[in-house]
Amino acid sequence: MYSNGSEELHTIHNQVMSTISLFRIRQERGPLVQNFRDQFTVMQQVCEKLGLAIVQSEQGARAVLKREGVTNPTTKQLNQAKEKW
Repeated sequence: MYSNGSEELHTIHNQVMSTISLFRIRQERGPLVQNFRDQFTVMQQVCEKLGLAIVQSEQGARAVLKREGVTNPTTKQLNQAKEKW
């Protein structure tokens, strides 16, 4: 990420790069699970600090509800599905 006081100038870039870094984290063979968890937690905190929220999308919630047999969900059902998953 950019630094030296230029964080505000490159906010979008920092958000994109942080999101990419978060989703590229993979657990390799050998290292402890706790190391992977710690690395993931740090990247999640960076994303949150940059104002990014990792949440269920409406499309994802609709897909989950469709698997459960709800084909025409209400707004309340969509919101509950987003919070649940």
